[in-house]
Amino acid sequence: CRRFLLAGGEPTVFPHLLDVVETLSRAGASAILVSNGFRLADRRLSRRLKEAGVEQAILSLHSHRPEIVSRLVHVPNALPTVLDGFSNLTAEGVRVSVHHVFYAENYRNFEDFVRFYAERLWQPGLTELSVSNIILLHPELRRRPECVPRLSDVAPYLETGVRLARRYGFEIGRGASEDAFPECVFGVGDHVQDKPPQERWIVSPVSGE
Repeated sequence: CRRFLLAGGEPTVFPHLLDVVETLSRAGASAILVSNGFRLADRRLSRRLKEAGVEQAILSLHSHRPEIVSRLVHVPNALPTVLDGFSNLTAEGVRVSVHHVFYAENYRNFEDFVRFYAERLWQPGLTELSVSNIILLHPELRRRPECVPRLSDVAPYLETGVRLARRYGFEIGRGASEDAFPECVFGVGDHVQDKPPQERWIVSPVSGE
């Protein structure tokens, strides 16, 4: 089955999104929705996307702190609405990967974010958590290289988050962008070498675990 990533920008603002999903579904392809979750707080939209053929979504959530989420979504007090969007998707049975991108402002809070995910969002078999480091694709970001933390700076916070996730009972996935977290820095476990990059699990850089 061919898979199409519906990303953006924010795809839920596109007026013909449902038509696109239905067309893909009729063609035997699957649609993976990448969204910040804000407009998915409309339960009717979430239900219609599921009915049209969305079986999987990637929710971009880069902080558990309300002020950061509001700044990223450009809407005051956005976090509760984003979480409503997440709840609507999972209530419809859509598998959700919560994707967390490290950048200069948030990587030091990763342990707290993992705890937030574990206690508020994790639903075994239905949700997962993946991470990547920010890469300078957008022209605006290219003018702000200070947004990108060094991988050596991120590593200890990632390590702490991975260990905490394992204590809760889940693993943290590596984002599909191979440039964002190269395997030569963080590696992958031997038991997942045969999986595609987007399905490999990050392993702790400390030996013996």
